[in-house]
Amino acid sequence: MNDRFEQLYQLSENLYIEDAPIIILAGSLLKDKVSGCVVAQIKYQSLSEKTIKALKLDIMPMDVSGQELGDVIEYQYLDLNVRTGQDFGSNKAIVIQNIVARSFRIVDITVVFDDGEKWFNDGQQNH
Repeated sequence: MNDRFEQLYQLSENLYIEDAPIIILAGSLLKDKVSGCVVAQIKYQSLSEKTIKALKLDIMPMDVSGQELGDVIEYQYLDLNVRTGQDFGSNKAIVIQNIVARSFRIVDITVVFDDGEKWFNDGQQNH
């Protein structure tokens, strides 16, 4: 991470939901020291034998005390071509509009495969 960004929060490493086609390798909440913007960056790895073409993610930003800040933020990683073992997502910034956010939790994940099939976590807890 360069000097422009300050890390505000980091997810536990290697978050996994049973039978999920992906694992979350890392996730951070960062503050841009120049603009003041707060962004989340999340890195995934495909565990699926099928090619992933999209991932939809819902996250809930939280303040310093862990209180939820408004509505869930939906973000979509589109036009992917991710094969088994490949990492993705770390080059995308999810803008958090509420600049008092100091952490976040992942609410829902939907993975779309190149054959049109979908996997979603249905509110299961991360392992």
